Amino acid sequence: MPRQKRSSLVSKQKANKRSCSEHYSHETNVFRKDKTSISSALPKRNMRCQTLEDSCLNDLNCCENSEAAHYVIMDVQFLKGLLKNLLCDVCKSYSLKIDIGEKLGFSRKISIFCTSCDIIKSINFTSRRISDSEGNENQSFDINMRMVQSFLSFGKGYLAMEKFLKSLNYVRSQVKSAYQSNSTITDIDVTFDGTWLTRGHSSQIGVGCVIDLLTGFVMDFLKLCRNAALNVNTQNLRLGTSLRKAVKEWWARGVSLGGKSRGSLKEETIKKLSRYYQNAIRSNKGDVEAMKTAIYATLFHSISTDQKPQHFKCPTGKDSWCFFQAALTRGEVPGPHVKHVKTPLKETHLAKIMPIYQILASNELLQRCIRCVTQNANENLHSIIWGKCSKETSATLRRVTIAVCDAVCEFNFGTKNH
Repeated sequence: MPRQKRSSLVSKQKANKRSCSEHYSHETNVFRKDKTSISSALPKRNMRCQTLEDSCLNDLNCCENSEAAHYVIMDVQFLKGLLKNLLCDVCKSYSLKIDIGEKLGFSRKISIFCTSCDIIKSINFTSRRISDSEGNENQSFDINMRMVQSFLSFGKGYLAMEKFLKSLNYVRSQVKSAYQSNSTITDIDVTFDGTWLTRGHSSQIGVGCVIDLLTGFVMDFLKLCRNAALNVNTQNLRLGTSLRKAVKEWWARGVSLGGKSRGSLKEETIKKLSRYYQNAIRSNKGDVEAMKTAIYATLFHSISTDQKPQHFKCPTGKDSWCFFQAALTRGEVPGPHVKHVKTPLKETHLAKIMPIYQILASNELLQRCIRCVTQNANENLHSIIWGKCSKETSATLRRVTIAVCDAVCEFNFGTKNH
């Protein structure tokens, strides 16, 4: 077959371009003159796609057409407040209430009724239903179609819409449900912890987060900035820190509590007493008095000697961790304290460290520890925050705020691939 000349191929390509251009111009003119001509030319086209196209066209004249759908995000409490000063046309009383009922996507069923005469005034949805060219209503709501279109326009899908909807009103409603409370104000149990942007003590920006104990949701957060005269002074109530501080303070007064001799408040003894304090709380979860008894038992057990045993607060029974009480239960003679007491303390130290134990074993403090929870959730949240805003580089307060908001959403609803 003879090969065509290059000039003839080029002329055919130009002719095809002119044909396509004329066809495109013709369709464009039709599109501009009659907006419904495209949909009428394709009667079998999916109605949802047609509705999306029509809504895009209607948006061009949204400002001029008063009947065009437009939406406003409003707090339900403000909506209820609008009815406070409205009279019922039947009983003439200020008793109109609003009820938020069935939810269909982003559309909610709202009914207005009078609590005095028990008459429903109006029932409607927050969005109109979609209707076709003949006026027949479809089951879909206009707001749902528009939200799908909006999220698809920037590459997000259903999971992103679900996360957006939950972030508006999901957390607080779930917490109220967990505490079985219908009141406006609900007392909840929370943990609070703060973290600073940069390591050390030179950071100017920090964040404090409040996490609910029952649900694990982040309830609130606070941005901290020293330049804005905001400062947080936290009291460290850990036993180990308090004992080390006492050793230094008494050393400054000329009294030695530490050292390497038996009975001194050395570092190894402080670590063991701190661990015993923690175990005393965890092993008596829910019982403040039992916690207090167990804490003081570890202290008096440590100062006991063969000449003056002080095991009156130690648990009894043959399985007791206290060698003295276990031996008495078995009818045996207790062994020497030098061999069995692993955290010996001089009795002269008791008066100097007793104020620390009185603070850490107070009813007010132990009542807050009754659930025996930790701040691991707060630490996990901190790692998410600084994973989005690195501690290695400087950042503005606005940048930290964005990272915190993003981290809170991820922490509350989990990481999802959209």
